[in-house]
Amino acid sequence: IHYGAVGAPKSEAEWQTQLAAMLPHLTPSPIVLDFLDIMRRANAFPAYARPIQHLLIRAAIDMTPPQVAKFVGLKNWTTFLDNDELRTAIKNTSLYVVVAIAVVFGLALMLAALLNNNKKGQNFFKVALYFPLLVPPIMAGMIFFFLTHYDMGVINLLLQTAGQERVNFLGANPNALMTIAGLEVWRGLGFWVLFYLAGLQSVPADLIDAGKIDGARTVRRFVRISLPTLRPLLLFALVIALIFNFQLFDSVQALTKGGPTLGTTSIVWFIYKQLFTFQESGVAYATSLALLLLVVALTIFAYGFLGRRKDGLK
Repeated sequence: IHYGAVGAPKSEAEWQTQLAAMLPHLTPSPIVLDFLDIMRRANAFPAYARPIQHLLIRAAIDMTPPQVAKFVGLKNWTTFLDNDELRTAIKNTSLYVVVAIAVVFGLALMLAALLNNNKKGQNFFKVALYFPLLVPPIMAGMIFFFLTHYDMGVINLLLQTAGQERVNFLGANPNALMTIAGLEVWRGLGFWVLFYLAGLQSVPADLIDAGKIDGARTVRRFVRISLPTLRPLLLFALVIALIFNFQLFDSVQALTKGGPTLGTTSIVWFIYKQLFTFQESGVAYATSLALLLLVVALTIFAYGFLGRRKDGLK
């Protein structure tokens, strides 16, 4: 089975056929082949987890063309763990996740509080804030490209008109990564504003009225009453934001292609290059599995550690 001959299975029957065709071509190893055959015959994974089963098998196979599929065990893992580009991608993605989540959550909470306290024109601002999320990711990237381009970008033209120096948003580090973070904040801000606004509107009115009677001002009521009430919602929002932001790809593809000098290379962009540029499918699948495990670990940490801390603050 040469690279490209085995695509992603679209049905249970196709999955069984592909795996059955792949097994005879693997490098002989009785233990491994018995394990894979048991998984195939006994349906070790339920149907909803079949993609993970597919990923586990592909992560242990070398299908680099023109050779046939060959079982390599943990070789793909050692290959990507020793990759300097992946280390850079992990660093970039981690920095992006921290900056993007901190900025978008801070702005969203502030705007949601303002909308919650000012009913006039609320519907208009809801639509205006949510609209960027309806823009396709690649089109949003094109909009930011024409805004931030060094020579013909709108922002740099305005700066030049005002007598200021141009800013190299996309061609220098860390400007490029922060520009991508700004794009994703702009796209996601409306969703999180509506998300937190719904939470603020669910805060019991009796608690707010009690705060007013005690003489607490608006900011103090928000910090002392609204935020503690929103803690379960904030925890859920953090988990969802971690899952989505670790999948950074569209903005990188549209704006920088991972440059300059790997300054915006994300983990998913690294996987994309390994699979479609270098045709290192085994490394790509192993990295995908590592990313899945990382996100699961962060989710468990958030619900475990932060959840227990939340309970202890009650």
